[in-house]
Amino acid sequence: MSHLEVISILLEHAPEKNVLDYVANKIRTNENYFSNFNKEKLMFDFLISN
Repeated sequence: MSHLEVISILLEHAPEKNVLDYVANKIRTNENYFSNFNKEKLMFDFLISN
């Protein structure tokens, strides 16, 4: 999943600042963090991170 796909999906469910902070923190430590994600895994990870 690309970073743009991640941001697009999450913006449907959360405020922009929360989404951008979450994505920035994850890719700062691992640029490929979202590469093996699907939509369900992404939503779960986002919800437990917030």
